[in-house]
Amino acid sequence: MNVSSLLAFVIFLTSFSVTTAQPADQVDFFPISSGNHWFYRDITNPSNTFSMTMYRDTVDSEGNILAWSSSGLFKRDLQNRVWKIIDTTNNVHILEYVLDADSGETWQVYRDEGSERTRSAEVTGISSITLFGKKVTVKKIEFFIQDDSNPGEKFWAGTDFLADGFGLVRWDAEPGLNYLVTGAIIGGVRWGDLSTVIEESETMPQMTLTLYPNPCRGNLVIQTTGNLSSVNLYTITGEKVPEF
Repeated sequence: MNVSSLLAFVIFLTSFSVTTAQPADQVDFFPISSGNHWFYRDITNPSNTFSMTMYRDTVDSEGNILAWSSSGLFKRDLQNRVWKIIDTTNNVHILEYVLDADSGETWQVYRDEGSERTRSAEVTGISSITLFGKKVTVKKIEFFIQDDSNPGEKFWAGTDFLADGFGLVRWDAEPGLNYLVTGAIIGGVRWGDLSTVIEESETMPQMTLTLYPNPCRGNLVIQTTGNLSSVNLYTITGEKVPEF
């Protein structure tokens, strides 16, 4: 994505208002597949980057799709809802997205009984844009925090933009965080710019790399010292994670 198209995309998402019809397949707003990768840059400071990779996906006995990623464990259920699993032992999870929600629809993300606060979400706009040369539908989802002590008032807690076929393409949060997707690998297809700057050094310091998620041996680690020429990553099923 060049500078001009990036700027146009930013301006569009900032002035998001037009409502259009939704695409037929709502699951495309959160594509799940091993090897899917997203690369983001800060709009105000492009040197700040963030990435997310899906390492493994599977289907449970109920037909829900589970996806292990560098940002945690997600579940997409048969009602097209996306849950983020916080604690598998105690079944703690939050309802991140309702993929087939229309403009104006709301849902409860989670309820914190300790602080008596509720985080909710609302689809505040649906429109069409051209992203990486492809026309897509984008949903604007805003998050709010509401305190029981003041039920008539809610506070903005962030905004996510989901595009069909690409998933999360922009997310805004406090304090002044505005990350925009500049490249992605979806279903083995590369889109946009995945390049980043890597500083070279003669030696690599000692590191400890935890194999996560590894449901078989979660405490297994790999240690390395000295020069490192290359690293190949593989999923638990033996599939090589695409280079990026």
